[in-house]
Amino acid sequence: MKRLSVFCLILLLLGALFVPCAAVSSSHVRLSVDLTNEQRQTLEAMAQSVQDSYDVEAFFVYDNTQEGGDAFKKSAKSFLSSNRSTDDAVLFAVSKTTYYIHVIGDAQEVLSEEDGETLYGVIQSFDERGEAYNAAAAYFAALQSLLDSRRVAADTEDDEDWDTPQSGLTASVTESGEIAPYSAANIPPIPKEIANTRAERLFDGANLLSSDEEVRLLERLNTLSEELQFDVVIVTADSIGGRSPMEFADDYYDYNGFGYNGVDKDGCLLLISMADRDWWVSTRGEGITALDSDYFISCLKSDDFMEDLKSGDYNDSFTRFAELVEEFVTEAREDAPYSTEHRYNDSGNKLAGIGLSLLIGLIVAAIVTVTVRRGYVHAVRKKPDAGSYLVNGSMRLTQSSDRFMYTHVDRTRRETESSSSGGGGVHTSSSGASHGGGGGKF
Repeated sequence: MKRLSVFCLILLLLGALFVPCAAVSSSHVRLSVDLTNEQRQTLEAMAQSVQDSYDVEAFFVYDNTQEGGDAFKKSAKSFLSSNRSTDDAVLFAVSKTTYYIHVIGDAQEVLSEEDGETLYGVIQSFDERGEAYNAAAAYFAALQSLLDSRRVAADTEDDEDWDTPQSGLTASVTESGEIAPYSAANIPPIPKEIANTRAERLFDGANLLSSDEEVRLLERLNTLSEELQFDVVIVTADSIGGRSPMEFADDYYDYNGFGYNGVDKDGCLLLISMADRDWWVSTRGEGITALDSDYFISCLKSDDFMEDLKSGDYNDSFTRFAELVEEFVTEAREDAPYSTEHRYNDSGNKLAGIGLSLLIGLIVAAIVTVTVRRGYVHAVRKKPDAGSYLVNGSMRLTQSSDRFMYTHVDRTRRETESSSSGGGGVHTSSSGASHGGGGGKF
């Protein structure tokens, strides 16, 4: 009996040792970098929060040393099989060259492969910098925000099943390393099909304007657009997901029903994305010719518009943008669109004024010179050569030599094309429409 008690006690001790080991071995994260205990606990807590809220287990695999492909997918799915405890799970895996989303169970009703693009757009900047921990934290927070937006949509429609509305996500890491709050409204919505009615001409998703500034600017954009019969749209966002600034601006304009004059859809859109401090102008219809891509973008770059944008005076910057659009479109309708040959701001008149000033100065200088010369014409007679001014025998040359004194070279650095701004040329958007425009960083 005593031996049996001792044997049972040993089994209990072994069991007590095994349970913690099993808990530690189970993980929702596999990264190619070492994590501190605090970082790992934070990520596991975020994964647990997703599971507690939505009964969906979330897993994240990050290995920027592996190429993508079947081998990577098999490895990621093996990690999922070894660690999941439910039948409803989502796995997001990122390799050196690809990302991969795998959804099983009831989670398939909520998430799709298309959501992979949205989720990767959130972590892309961290991935490019090799910040595995921040990428993982951004993924879990973004996934929870995405699931929450789907739940809200389902509750609004009084439907037991979750819906999949167009929603946006963004994420950022503060200087202290903490993950900033996420909101599904941070990425401006783009419908899947072209809308029959136009959206608001101002969407301040990045909250760059005060409430009063929003009201005044929207009123200004509406008035200007109606008067010109030319849509002028401004959109700000914390992030634009996986699209490039050009693609996002074109799609937002097309799919949100903007534009005048039938199929031409005349107008333009200014996009500001704060994630990477991108700005982009998309033009369509009459906007392509009136706002000549290269010249209009160069004018914006050298104008107060850009200075205000860089300094954070967003209301002044956006107001100035609207003014420039009005002036350019008005001039183009007089059959004289601004371009490198017909420059904005009367540059030709300014040059003419400078030339006239120089000419007047030369005339005055000539008059003064002639007057002075006449005053001395009877007092001074010039000699035929320099030797006439020497006294014979007064100069003797006893030694001569050649000595290098100095040289002077003017060097000018060759200017290179700036990467901070450029025209996008005329191109075709995802809707099949022709767009112009350009942009850069600020």
